Amino acid sequence: MLRAAEMKRLEALILERDLRAVTESLGRLGVLHLSKATASESGELLQPADIAEQAERIRRLRERVQALCNLLEIGEDHPPAELPFTSLEQMERELESLEAQLADLLERRKKLDAEIDAQYQALRDIEAFRPVDLPPEELEGLDFLHFAIGTLPARNLPAVREALAQKAVILPFRSPAGDQKLIALTSRTGRFALESVLEENDFIPETLPQTKGQPPSEAVVKVRERLMALARDQEALRHETRQVAAREGGRLAAYRQRLRVDEQFLGAQAYFGRTGSTCLIAGYVPTTRVDAVREELLRVTDGRVVVEVSDPADDDPDVPTLMQNPRLLRPFEMLVAGYGCPGYREVEPTLLVAIGFLLMFGMMFDDVGHGLTLVVGGLALARKARRDEMKKLGALLWMSGCSAMVFGWITGSVFGVEEAIRPPLGGWFQPLGSVANINEVLMIAIVLGVVVISVGVVLNIINRIRARDYFALVVDRFGVVGFIFYWGAVGLGIRAVVRGAAPSVGAAVVLVGVPLAVLFLREPLHQLMTRRDHLRLPTMVGGLFEGFVEVLETLSTYVANTVSFVRVGAFALAHAAVCAAIFSTEAIVRKMPGGPLWSVLVVVFGNAFVIVLEGLVVSIQAMRLHYYEFFSKFFRGEGKAYQPFKLT
Repeated sequence: MLRAAEMKRLEALILERDLRAVTESLGRLGVLHLSKATASESGELLQPADIAEQAERIRRLRERVQALCNLLEIGEDHPPAELPFTSLEQMERELESLEAQLADLLERRKKLDAEIDAQYQALRDIEAFRPVDLPPEELEGLDFLHFAIGTLPARNLPAVREALAQKAVILPFRSPAGDQKLIALTSRTGRFALESVLEENDFIPETLPQTKGQPPSEAVVKVRERLMALARDQEALRHETRQVAAREGGRLAAYRQRLRVDEQFLGAQAYFGRTGSTCLIAGYVPTTRVDAVREELLRVTDGRVVVEVSDPADDDPDVPTLMQNPRLLRPFEMLVAGYGCPGYREVEPTLLVAIGFLLMFGMMFDDVGHGLTLVVGGLALARKARRDEMKKLGALLWMSGCSAMVFGWITGSVFGVEEAIRPPLGGWFQPLGSVANINEVLMIAIVLGVVVISVGVVLNIINRIRARDYFALVVDRFGVVGFIFYWGAVGLGIRAVVRGAAPSVGAAVVLVGVPLAVLFLREPLHQLMTRRDHLRLPTMVGGLFEGFVEVLETLSTYVANTVSFVRVGAFALAHAAVCAAIFSTEAIVRKMPGGPLWSVLVVVFGNAFVIVLEGLVVSIQAMRLHYYEFFSKFFRGEGKAYQPFKLT
């Protein structure tokens, strides 16, 4: 904890003939984080393998295999057959033969699906006009009458009736889908008047489906009979498909798995370097697994390998970070990852985030009942969820609920009822107990902020020591000088409050003035110490201006960050105030007709509102305080997460 797992850089020189066996073995072991293999004298990649052509070939083969699997309905759970090693050329020949066998099956399926779709569309069209139980040919053959048939918005039907009352016969009906249909008959001379009225009322003309001289009722029966016959043909085709799948499924599943492994193999090979007949593999391994990797390489190659293990260089930017935390702390790694990945030599802050997050959440969401609800919901989610991220979210919920229950026990609040249980501290920590309590809650929040900010500065000092950046360790607003200024200002403020008198000028100059003066001269001091410049006037003026900005940023940052923690106390007060408002509303509605029912609803839905909305807001605020007021002091989040090479 507070430090990433120790890593070693491992380089293995192997013969070209052992490349595949070694790669597959490392993939199964799954502990080597691959890195570019470089020549020690130049830092250039050693003759990287040209894999683009082979990768494209494998990609096309995999797409063909997947298409056949889709056709034969061979799912991911289909067990692969145990086949001898097959070259890509042989696999291509076998796929061509199988594709030729299945071409007829695929063509018949396409034709069958197309006819089924066409028959269903015909059935829908005929059903829509089933109330007109006449063959369409009879309507279309009328010499002295004109008819219009189609869809009309139901709201416009009265207007059409009124406009065509003496000019046409209106026959409205509903289709099986519920659409308003309409048939209008008029004389040939009244055709234009009919079409004009219908057009004004958003009429959509339609064509009667052809039923070969049959009324729609008889045509529907014929179409349904045809669909039944097609369904039998479809089932026969499925049976034939299942037979082919039973015969070829294992082989296709094996090809699919093999090609996926080949793609991963080529992806790993892009990191390798080549030196004639040998290959160089490089990467990072947790110190505890170095021996296992070395033994595996010796076993696979029968000793034909040279393995070198070394500590990563101090300036190596590629060292990955493996966070190693107990199971209870792993959910909080998600909160850290939301900001970024810690660098290999940076402090790994998961433990501190867990403590700070739970403390802030509990202070802002102090209620035994609300916390218990989160505990129950979180445990259920952690147990029932399938995805690992959701399990971790469930763990975060139930741990946050436990924190809320602890602080709720201190305040005596249960589902918003103050003093529902006897507070162990005599009501001292009840946010709305009195004006003094309000001031104390806000003061506790400020004290929490001072502690969190101070810890962040200390962690930055530790990071600068690990990075051997000694100048920034001392002369920086989050270094030793900044720490002296901050605690000097805090100490003088505490002394002034306790003694009721202004601090002495001498103490203010030493504890506040001198650190700010050092920060003001930061750039000239840095240039002088590194001898990068002879302090010419333009350089000195620019450095002093930067120092002035640094002083302003130091003052504003520390003040704003400290005051920002007032929100912890403010949300604690808001939580208590919302709960009080719920029960004030409950007292009002209790006197109304049906008061007991309304009273219960107000309490239940009010508490649900608090749990969901306030719980979300409080979580966001706790995360915000960590990201902006804590992480900004020491955490860059520019590290690389440990991602070992694995064959899946």
